[in-house]
Amino acid sequence: MSKTINWLFVVITSNRHTVTVITAMFIGVISAMAIIVFRSMTEIIRDGVFIHGQRLLHIGTDLSSRALLPVLPIIGAIMLIPLSMRFPGEVCGYGLPGFLENVNLKGGVIKLRTVFLKMIATSITIGTGGSAGVEGPSAIIGGGIGSLVGQWLGLSKRRLRLLIGRGQ
Repeated sequence: MSKTINWLFVVITSNRHTVTVITAMFIGVISAMAIIVFRSMTEIIRDGVFIHGQRLLHIGTDLSSRALLPVLPIIGAIMLIPLSMRFPGEVCGYGLPGFLENVNLKGGVIKLRTVFLKMIATSITIGTGGSAGVEGPSAIIGGGIGSLVGQWLGLSKRRLRLLIGRGQ
């Protein structure tokens, strides 16, 4: 049995394309799990703010209490203030152009902090009714994971870009 495993390992690692395919599959699975966590965080925040927030503010079916409904997205904006003060330029705004610039012009080195900040800040924004979508952040999260795996493996910038694409 151990000879078979050793032979299989030699066959797999002797072809760099096979290693790339296996690495890409690994990145795809990890990226998918991270995006599931991101979407789950968004739903938890949405439920917390809109269900519990409406109860807390006594927002009901009558028109006068519905005037308080815009307060809920404001709560989300207030929740983002400490993050944007602690990490200026990394939290607010549309991050996909900066991500693409990083990948194409700066070698594609993405920090773990960027992946986590994108997950947290966008979940808060979307979950509290802010204007944002999930596609751009999902691409950044998946691409960031590809970049992190490539950095961990010590790959060149060219190969790093390949793995970033696999995470998206």
